[in-house]
Formats: sequence, C-alpha cells, structure tokens
Amino acid sequence: TTADLAAALLHGTRLPGEPDGPPPWPVYLDHTYRRQTAARVLGERAGHSVDCLGPLLYVAAHDEDEDVRLRCLEQVFASGWVGLDAFLVAMTFDSMDSVRQLALKGLALREFPSLHAVATRLLNDPDSGIREQAAGMLTGASWPRWRL
Repeated sequence: TTADLAAALLHGTRLPGEPDGPPPWPVYLDHTYRRQTAARVLGERAGHSVDCLGPLLYVAAHDEDEDVRLRCLEQVFASGWVGLDAFLVAMTFDSMDSVRQLALKGLALREFPSLHAVATRLLNDPDSGIREQAAGMLTGASWPRWRL
C-alpha cells in the first residue's frame, strides 16, 4: 500500500512484499536501500496518486540522508507534477550543494521561466560548480543536457 511505502521511505521499514528473514543485500545498506527503493516505487506511482507524491516532497525537502533526498528529488522531477517549477526554485535555497545543483539542473532541463532569475541569484552561490553552471546558463553557453 502507499502507507507502507511511505513508512519504508520515511523510516526504512520493510518494503511491502519483502520476504521475511535477512535481506538479500549487505546489512549496512539495509536502511538506505529500502528508503531509495520506496522512493522509486512511489515515484512510479506519483503521476497517478497525489498520496505518493507527498512523502517524496517531504523527504526531498527535509531528510538528513543526502542520497535519499536526491533520489526523491529525481522522482519528483520525473513525476511531471504541476508544482515542480516552484518546488525546484525552493530547493535552490537548500543547505546541501548537491540538492541546489540538482534543482538548478532540473529547472534548466525543463526550461522553466524561473531559470533566469534563479541562475542570476546562484551566481553568488558558495559552491564554485553551481556558480559556473549558473553563469553558463545565463550567457547562453553550451551546457550538457544532464539527466536527472
């Protein structure tokens, strides 16, 4: 169910349908693997159910695990959610460089109208890679088509 997947995403609990017993992956990966898998499944369903989108948005914006946050952000991007532009703009204010960078890439890939204003602001970002990407986007320089 969606509630079970949300619990797995938020808390790393067992995935729906996961067999009893030890997991087939190394124990040290247990928590992150379950959470990222739950994010992927919720992302696949997010286009059809707003209940699946909510946990992804929450974790993408608030979680401490960078890998899980990035996976959720990728899934929100892929969902086609109508609020994506505003959400990605909000994520460009995040404290994690990787989240800000992924959000900037997402704005560029979808060619959202907010890209110019965000890229202008990110010219002053503390991360040099983000500053360079923002400058390139503003000058019309050729930039790679990143995949999220």
